Amino acid sequence: MTDAIDLFCGAGGFSVGFEKSGYTVLGAADVNKDFLNTYRENAPEVTEVVQCDLFELDPEELQNKFGVDSVPIVFGGPPCKGFSLAGERDEDDERNQLVFEFWDHAFAYDPDVIVMENVPGILSMDVLPEVEKECNKHGYNITYKTLDASEYGVPQSRQRVFTIGIKQDSEASFEFPTPTTPSPITVEEAIVDPDLTELDNHESTMTNHQKSTVEDLSKLDFEESRYDNYSESWKRLHPEKPAPTIKENHGAPFVHPFEDRVGTVRECAILQSFPNEFTFVGSKSTQLKTVGNAVPPKLAKAIADSIKL
Repeated sequence: MTDAIDLFCGAGGFSVGFEKSGYTVLGAADVNKDFLNTYRENAPEVTEVVQCDLFELDPEELQNKFGVDSVPIVFGGPPCKGFSLAGERDEDDERNQLVFEFWDHAFAYDPDVIVMENVPGILSMDVLPEVEKECNKHGYNITYKTLDASEYGVPQSRQRVFTIGIKQDSEASFEFPTPTTPSPITVEEAIVDPDLTELDNHESTMTNHQKSTVEDLSKLDFEESRYDNYSESWKRLHPEKPAPTIKENHGAPFVHPFEDRVGTVRECAILQSFPNEFTFVGSKSTQLKTVGNAVPPKLAKAIADSIKL
C-alpha cells in the first residue's frame, strides 16, 4: 500500500478511485462540511478528515492536523467555478487562486507525484503555465491532458483536465491512461436495465412532480430540455448514449429517458461511477450538489493505475 493525501476532497470520488488502485489515504481536507459529512460516512478508515479553508491554513498547520510530514502521492480537485465554461468565467475570481494553494500545500509533503483535476476551461486561462513555473522551482516537471470519463468506464461524457507533477529526482513516472472502455456505457445500461429500487439514495430522492410538470416532461424527446434557456438541466437523457456531464442543476440534473421525472441522487451517483454501497447524506439538494461536484471514481482509478513509483 502507498500512502496519499486528498486535498479539496469533496465527497471522496478521488479517494475511492485511488483506494481501489491500492493506495491508502491518510488524510483528506475540504472547506465544505456537507461534502465532508458524506466523505466521513464512506471512509471511516481515513484517519483525519479536516474541514478547513486552505487559503487560511498554512501547509505546516494542515500537516500537523494530519500528523503526516511526507507522502508519495498528493491529489485533489481545487474549485473550478472561475474556469468553468458553464456561465461567466472570471479571471479575477479568487477561487482561481486555490489552484496555487493546492500546489503549495502539495509541495509541503515532498511527494513523488502530485495530481490535480480541473475543468477544461483552465486551459484557456493563464494558469497552467504559472503552475509549471512553480513546479519547476520546486523540482517538478508537469504534464497535462484532457480526458473524457466515458472512455474509462464512466457512463457519462465528462471532460476534465488532469495535471500531473513528477518529482525530478524520484523514480516515479506517469503516462496518461489509454481508454479502458471499448465503447461507452450507455444510460440504459447504467440506470435503466438495473433494478435500483433497493439502493440507498434512490427512492428517497424521487421527486414528486406536479401534474403540469409531468405533462411537460411527457412531451420531451431524447436530449430535449423543458426550457429553451437551460442547455443541460431538465433535459431528457438519450438511453443509447452516455449521459452528459452530471451536475446538481438546481434539483433537475436530468430527465429520465423513459420516465417523466428528474433523476435521483442514486442515478446521478451511478452515472458518476460511484459504487452502489457509497451513501450520500444530507438534504436532497445537498446530495445532488455533493455528487455533481465529485471526481468520477473510475476515472480517478485510471489515473492512479497509471502512476509508477
